[in-house]
Amino acid sequence: MAKPAAIAFDAYGTLLDVASLGSELANLDGAARQRFVALWRSKQLEYTWLRTLMGRYVDFESVSGEALRYAMKSMDIGEKEFDSLMDGLRKIHCFPEVQSALAGLKSKVPRLAILSNGTPGMLTSALEANGIQGYFETVLSVDAVRRYKPDPRVYDMATRHFGARPRELLFVSSNGWDICGAASCGLTTAWCNRSLAAFDELGYSPDIEVRSLDELTRKIDLVMT
Repeated sequence: MAKPAAIAFDAYGTLLDVASLGSELANLDGAARQRFVALWRSKQLEYTWLRTLMGRYVDFESVSGEALRYAMKSMDIGEKEFDSLMDGLRKIHCFPEVQSALAGLKSKVPRLAILSNGTPGMLTSALEANGIQGYFETVLSVDAVRRYKPDPRVYDMATRHFGARPRELLFVSSNGWDICGAASCGLTTAWCNRSLAAFDELGYSPDIEVRSLDELTRKIDLVMT
């Protein structure tokens, strides 16, 4: 594997810790809060796929609100919590190793970007809240193509931005289906498998598998020739 011309990162679940959401729900115990966040996240993704298939695009903030209302109804959570939960999504915490990993990776591959379903506003808010916006030369949002991952037009945005061939771009995600989408477009991929999950059976495998982004920082020297 040659040194990548640039690295593009998924945001939610890769840099930003989705499991950190829901802290506003003080009336739920830890297990119930985890179930709530998992339901919110699963519906959020499901709605992006369905809206892309139906040709009925709305932006990720709207999709997130739709999914949140579904999760709240399903778990009998009052509507008064909606605004605070959506605000939490805009200020979602990053994983603990993200700052150091980005600094290390940028020293090896200076051109970094975000490639995300999120809206530009949501992503800017989250990056600024975590103090990591300065690591990225651009934030690429699916708003530009009005299709959600894993539509090929999303990954094509990254190759066009960097003026690189697909294999020259390293795409990093914690979502197996996202890795498959990028691989199907010819990108080199790194799967951040924090939970030791099984990889999706969609005919592709990641070029690199790591448990954390810090591990990717250490491993990238070994795989680059």
